[in-house]
Amino acid sequence: MRRISHPWSFILVLAALLAPAVAQASILGDWTLEMSGTLEGEEVPCVFRGTASLAAVVPQGDFAYSGPGHLDLISGPQGCAPSLDGILSVNVKPSAGGLEVSGQIDGGEALGLGDFTGLVVGDPMASGTFSVTSGPFAGFAGAWNGSLAGGVLAIPTLRTAGLVVLAALLAAVSLLVLRRRAA
Repeated sequence: MRRISHPWSFILVLAALLAPAVAQASILGDWTLEMSGTLEGEEVPCVFRGTASLAAVVPQGDFAYSGPGHLDLISGPQGCAPSLDGILSVNVKPSAGGLEVSGQIDGGEALGLGDFTGLVVGDPMASGTFSVTSGPFAGFAGAWNGSLAGGVLAIPTLRTAGLVVLAALLAAVSLLVLRRRAA
C-alpha cells in the first residue's frame, strides 16, 4: 500500500471538501411586521402593525414559504382598511447582501392582490417595498419592515463533493474494519 507523503495536505483537502457550504438561512416562524403606505389621492399614510407566521412549502425556486398574516391599522385617514388579512407566499434567494425575499399577498376581496420585495439582513430583520396590484386598494403602495421572533436560523449544509468524499471515507474505513476482523 502506498503511503501519502504529505498527510497534512490530504487532511486540508479533505477538510475543504467537507466544509459546510454557505449556510442557508431559514425565515420560518412568527414575524412582527409594520407597513406604511399612501392611498391614491391621500397625503397621510396608512400605518399597519401585526404578525405573519411562515411555514415551509414545496419549493418552486430557491426556498418557498407561505402563511397567514394579520395587520391592524395603527393610524391613517378614513380610507384606510381597519385591518389587513391575507396569505403570504414568499420566495427567498441568497444574495451578497443577505436574503432576497419576494412574493405575493392574497387579501381576498377585501384587500386584493399585492406584490412585495425586500431583503433579510442581520439576524432577524427584514425590510422592503410593497404594492397592491388589484382589488379595492389597487395602487396602495409603500414600505414594510419586520423582525423574526428568535432570529434567522442558519442551516449548515455539505457540498456535493464533500458528501461523496464522506461516503468514500466511510466505505474505506468499513472495509478496513472488516479486513481486520476477518484476519
